[in-house]
Amino acid sequence: MTDIKLLKDQTREGMVKVREICPNTYVSRRMGMFTGDERKITVAASEEMVGPIIDQFGKNIKVCANPDKTDKSNELLIEFYAVPSIILLGWLIGLGEIEVIGPKEVKEDMIDLLKKTSARYDRQ
Repeated sequence: MTDIKLLKDQTREGMVKVREICPNTYVSRRMGMFTGDERKITVAASEEMVGPIIDQFGKNIKVCANPDKTDKSNELLIEFYAVPSIILLGWLIGLGEIEVIGPKEVKEDMIDLLKKTSARYDRQ
């Protein structure tokens, strides 16, 4: 960059938006990916997964009993906001037994990722 000048008489665009953003929340919801729109993600998981999800996305999550569970497990529904990305999906896989419930597109992305990954290992 060359010939940089400070523009004193011009108002900066987006200042209102900048003041509304919490940097920690902004970064944590993007899982290292800085593009895309945040979506409400719903997963089914055990109580043990609430802590890691709070650690990553903050306390502004929703946790409730899973009305669809068919056994006596301690499975819960956990809702949080994040940018759907392969990084997010990989992180969820790394946590263990977590099922993406919605949105439908994110669940389908997870299924596709698992199929592609499984196919790589099936070739061996």
